Amino acid sequence: MQIHNIDFHFHAGQERDEGVTLADHLANAVMTGRKVVNLTDHGELYLGGRRLQNNAPYSKGIEGLAEYRAELDKLKSQFPSLKLFFGPEFHPTIDLDTIPGELADLSDMFLCALPPVEETFAANTAGRLARLADICRFRDRMDRPVLIVHPFHSCVKFQSVTHPIAPWITEIPIRDVGQYSLEELNKFFRFDISALASACREMDLSVEINGGTHEMARLLNLPSVIRMLWSAFKFLAGEGVDIAPGSDQHEVSGPRGRLGVSVPADAFEAIGITSNDIRLLAKLSL
Repeated sequence: MQIHNIDFHFHAGQERDEGVTLADHLANAVMTGRKVVNLTDHGELYLGGRRLQNNAPYSKGIEGLAEYRAELDKLKSQFPSLKLFFGPEFHPTIDLDTIPGELADLSDMFLCALPPVEETFAANTAGRLARLADICRFRDRMDRPVLIVHPFHSCVKFQSVTHPIAPWITEIPIRDVGQYSLEELNKFFRFDISALASACREMDLSVEINGGTHEMARLLNLPSVIRMLWSAFKFLAGEGVDIAPGSDQHEVSGPRGRLGVSVPADAFEAIGITSNDIRLLAKLSL
């Protein structure tokens, strides 16, 4: 099993383009080399306040998640090369204590995101640690594995998209992976990475290298940013945190044709992590 064969973050639910089916998404997974796929969707589209699009394929509420899971189970026999799982994604806007316990019966795992880094360094760190505690309590209540998704996405976005790129960022030297100091990483990502590592290790929470974040960092034309992203994950792995891949792909049609978001296999290669190192696979009995 190669890293690009594993995708724990593959959206195929309420946000599907009109006329595109779940079977179309699974066919795309096969043709793009995926073998282990966690089908996900934003939980807020079912249990939160986000409005559904007019052509949404599933109902609102836990009933819609049950419909999604049932369709997935029905299609499994048509895609024997895929090992399929189901795990909704919850952003920090939703109170995990309000998630009904019966969702555990529908889910193999869960994806949970951390708050964005829009405050001070101390506030960002405190907010993320508090959310990790909430996630750990949710994980124990549901008795399902949890993957912390796109932990550095809002960090890269803050420094390069929502705010002008500062001169000190442009001037960050290009170094080998693992050669950036923790102080440099903390400054760029705007929270205490060491505190995140300690919490995830102690709580036994897996952390995702996210394809969407990876793509955003690569498109900046600043090689130092992608090297710092890889270095942050190398630090987490060195502290004993389980690192797992996810593309965060949402569509298999549209202006980009069949080009979606890739599983960031080159990041794993740069860090030195293989599929044999991913503990989340074992938790899912793979």
